Amino acid sequence: MERNQAATSVSIGLQPAEGTALWTMGQLMTIKVRKGDTAGELGAMETLLPPNLGIPPHIHHRESEVNLVLEGWMRFTLDGQVFECGPGGFVYLPKGHAHRFETGPAGARMLAIALPGGLEALYERVGVPASERRLPTIPPDVAGWMALAPEFGIEVLGPPPGGSQPPS
Repeated sequence: MERNQAATSVSIGLQPAEGTALWTMGQLMTIKVRKGDTAGELGAMETLLPPNLGIPPHIHHRESEVNLVLEGWMRFTLDGQVFECGPGGFVYLPKGHAHRFETGPAGARMLAIALPGGLEALYERVGVPASERRLPTIPPDVAGWMALAPEFGIEVLGPPPGGSQPPS
């Protein structure tokens, strides 16, 4: 079910395969709710991430992030502190703090919530509509993400990390 982006503060209920599917940053991202749906309060995205994906370290100056690992394994680094998360692992990333994440050799699936919303628009701009709900075969547009990041209040601090291994 697609919703009018101009709507505000509406109740929303979606099934697993509902939402706007994008191939962005090497991921399949399904936007579940946008800033415009929630009077700006939040944006929520379910993301299927490929193996050994690393996102560049960066700082959000506009929003905090909540991440819940649904499947697989991920390593989050927040101001140098490392959180290794399997299914059910939860990470809160406050705005104004340096962070990054990477996936292990099996990839991962997570729910990401941005507070307030608006971050989903960055991924819509750097991505393309997904013709199927699977990982993309196109390479991640890290350069495009890095170029658009400042427009969304994101300060990129360096290149992406290499993939890593889950704990044994």
